[in-house]
Amino acid sequence: MFGLLVTPPPQVARDLAIRLPLTHALPVMDKVLSHHILPGSPPHTQLNFTENHVIASTALLKSAVQRTRVERVVRLANGSSESAGESWSRAIMILNGFPSPFLQQAFWDDRGFIGLPDFDWEEFKVLGEFDGYEKYSGQKYLKGKTPSEVVVAEKIREDRLRARGYRVVRWVWDDLRDARRLVAL
Repeated sequence: MFGLLVTPPPQVARDLAIRLPLTHALPVMDKVLSHHILPGSPPHTQLNFTENHVIASTALLKSAVQRTRVERVVRLANGSSESAGESWSRAIMILNGFPSPFLQQAFWDDRGFIGLPDFDWEEFKVLGEFDGYEKYSGQKYLKGKTPSEVVVAEKIREDRLRARGYRVVRWVWDDLRDARRLVAL
């Protein structure tokens, strides 16, 4: 890539799944299995990978323990996760026995589209939102709005979700660095 020899993303995800804890391996695997072009890829390249790419790379491992570890991360991966923080959150949830949430489910009301909450535990009427700081400061996410306008829009969105009978739980990076904080929320 760009004249450099690089390791293919499925192999990188495989190798990190062997060496890293789930909280750090799952974000990488989620990203590799998402259907978005990976950052830094040439614009003409479609680098969409599937579980089969990672499994094929995993089959080359001599250690059954390593293959099992990678296969577990692949089974838990979900390309619908939209950020490393969401993936890390899900890893903490998995490690702490949380029920599996739906990811990025569309919500509507009589006013129209509300949004795509990060996590949906429909059976409990609980929605979860991981908020990275970029959401309120990065121009890519602000889309011409001020941070305060984004915060107010989020509040209105959350009020509309509550009006549908949902409880909304929010957390930030600090809550992931100490998993007990996320679990308590």
